[in-house]
Amino acid sequence: MTEPTTEAKQKFSSYPLMQALREWRSRRFGMGMRIEKEPLAHTSAHEPLALSETEEAILTFAACGITGAALSDWTFAPGAGGNMMAGFISRTIPSADAISRLALVVINDEATYLMKRPCDLAPNQIVELVQPASQDVSLLREVRQIFVAVKSTQQICH
Repeated sequence: MTEPTTEAKQKFSSYPLMQALREWRSRRFGMGMRIEKEPLAHTSAHEPLALSETEEAILTFAACGITGAALSDWTFAPGAGGNMMAGFISRTIPSADAISRLALVVINDEATYLMKRPCDLAPNQIVELVQPASQDVSLLREVRQIFVAVKSTQQICH
C-alpha cells in the first residue's frame, strides 16, 4: 500500500468537519470494480486503487474506533441513577450505556480482519489506545493493535 503525501494528510486534517459532512460524497463503486449481472451491471472506468494503510485506519476508526471514557451524564450518588451505566468505554458509534457489542470486519487485499471490541481488550490496552502520541500514529497504532487476522486473502482466493 502507498501512503498519502504530507500534503494530502494536511488537507484532510484541516478540512472543516461541517463542510465535509455537507459536501463530501462517498465512492459507492470502487475503482476497478465490476458488476456483471443486471439490473446494476457496471464497470469502473478506472484501474483498481487500494486504500493506503492510513486511509484504511481512518475509515476503520470512523466505523467503530475507541475514543476513551464514556462521558456519562448520570450522577453517581446513591439513588441518582449512575449505577445504570453498564460500560465506560466510548466509541465512534452510538451505544446505549456504552456496551456496544458490534464487531467490525475489514477485508482488504491482504487479509480479512476482525476488529476487537472494547470488551475483548485488557484494561491496560484500552488506556494505551486512548493516549495518542499524534493523530496519524495513534490511528495506525490502534488499528494494528485491535485487528485480528481471520484469514489471509491468499487462503480465501486459492
